[in-house]
Amino acid sequence: MENIPLKTVDVREILKDRVVLFVGDSIVRGIFKDLACLLTGNDRLLYDQELKFNRHENKQGLFGEVIDLFTVDRKNSIFNQEKRVLRSTEDHYSITFVFCSRVWNKTMSHLLQISMLMILCLCVLKFGI
Repeated sequence: MENIPLKTVDVREILKDRVVLFVGDSIVRGIFKDLACLLTGNDRLLYDQELKFNRHENKQGLFGEVIDLFTVDRKNSIFNQEKRVLRSTEDHYSITFVFCSRVWNKTMSHLLQISMLMILCLCVLKFGI
């Protein structure tokens, strides 16, 4: 991916002392990974091979994010679970991605309750019906 006008130092400053939660499907996971890539000093968005990184084999993400939870029941199942967290003790930010299928479930309800208390930005994106 080409360099973008937003630099790591700018993104770190924007997110300093902030908590951001992304909830969604694989498209939202890609957005989370773009932000993780920026925050870890790359001054760019993901390359194609990074976007396709096999998360099934590794509990550590490409950019230092920790994969706290990962279970697969079947493709696109409401029982699939994934949670990734990237934290900085230096800049005091935390960004989290939680997988959510198209079905509203207890996990989503719980995340929304938490977000009302402490989250700066909650990004819930879904495409299609």
